[in-house]
Amino acid sequence: MAHLDRPQDKAEGSAEDFIQWAGRYLLPHLPEGIPAQEIYSTRCAILHSLGVESRWTRVGRVRKVGFTVGGGPPIAYNPKIDPTMVIINLELLVEAFFAGVDKYIVEAFADSKRRPIVEKRLQHMLTSIPYRRERAADDSEEK
Repeated sequence: MAHLDRPQDKAEGSAEDFIQWAGRYLLPHLPEGIPAQEIYSTRCAILHSLGVESRWTRVGRVRKVGFTVGGGPPIAYNPKIDPTMVIINLELLVEAFFAGVDKYIVEAFADSKRRPIVEKRLQHMLTSIPYRRERAADDSEEK
């Protein structure tokens, strides 16, 4: 989503683009306790190592973010147990993400300057296309 929202003259998104998008569209749907920098670090940890450690967590810039599923508090942090780890309910994060996407799309399409940029970028996002095998002229029904 940050890719869609980056400035028009910017060829690629950056950490700052992601952090700004998360701060504006994702965090308002989450309880206080996780800054946008930790959301970005979590994205990096998952994409690059399928874990909770990122470059930023290894140098102590942000906490590691773990997940719970199926209950528990929305956000759990106890520095007496582990000052380097915060836990977030994954269902809550998913709901917050889609609420942020909804808000972003409405705002972007209501803005006459942003709309054409977002429309063009949306055309290049991965999509799902049902597979249909086209029959060649020499294919027969019996094959």
